[in-house]
Amino acid sequence: MPYLGVLGRDTLKINARALCRSVRLSRTRAPPIYDRVIEIESMDQILKLQWAKPRGGGLKIGVNADRRRAVMQHSQLSDGRDPFDRRAFCKAAVATAVGAVEASLGSVLAHADLTKEQRDKMTADEIIQQMKAGNERFRSGKPQHRDLMREAKATAKGQYPAAIVFGCVDSRAPAELILDFGIGDIFSGRVAGNVADEDILGSMEFACKVTGSKVVLVMGHTACGAIKGAIDGVQLGNLTTLLAKIRPAIEATHYTGERSAKNYTFVDAVARKNVSLTIASIREKSPVLRDLESSGSIKIAGSMYNLETGIVEFLA
Repeated sequence: MPYLGVLGRDTLKINARALCRSVRLSRTRAPPIYDRVIEIESMDQILKLQWAKPRGGGLKIGVNADRRRAVMQHSQLSDGRDPFDRRAFCKAAVATAVGAVEASLGSVLAHADLTKEQRDKMTADEIIQQMKAGNERFRSGKPQHRDLMREAKATAKGQYPAAIVFGCVDSRAPAELILDFGIGDIFSGRVAGNVADEDILGSMEFACKVTGSKVVLVMGHTACGAIKGAIDGVQLGNLTTLLAKIRPAIEATHYTGERSAKNYTFVDAVARKNVSLTIASIREKSPVLRDLESSGSIKIAGSMYNLETGIVEFLA
């Protein structure tokens, strides 16, 4: 996508400082937006704009010329005249650029690295609401823009995660992605079938008692291979011992249909029960976490992630 100067036929170059003044942010540097494609609707057409950071501190917006020409050919008047209003187009492009800068600055502010003070001011319920909002962004395909290398450097000397999410090792259920969190936002523990042993409990105690996290979220998921293996009685090395710990969930699941690993409704019912039993085990086997929850310092909650829909259901 070529750039043709300050104002060519298919490009528009906008000075970053001028943009910042237009949104009353004259002393704020323009956010570092690189290769970000956004879509806008203007004059009954969709234009694709690509941001880049050119020399001199300006922001350059390139328009998909081929698509615009195709739209304009389709919308030509009957006498052959081109109804495209260049001045209106420029105004629309500038307005879009200003809106994008405002949105990006908001995104940067929303994802300032979590400080101890910010985390400590949040309640457990507020943290869970952030999890729900993050999952909604994930499902809608609109995750927050992140500079992961910046986050890595910013958190290198300290971390203040708001929660610890304990889930399954399944590659399709990464908590940070499906809840739209960044580096340093949450602790993440993973074991096949989200079975909590003393090592996991110790990790949770570290997260909450030592570091100050306020939520322990146990996350199961649909179509869990560990659950299916436990139902089928799979035996394989150390996996045999792990799957045996899921047996109580199978036995405690009330289900009148086919109780087999081929029945995914039954598999998911067992996974849900397994989450409940894991939470009960945490409270029973960890006096530290139990006392923190009793005092209102933390909340222990359960959830189920649907592999097909991307929805995280928070259990009562």
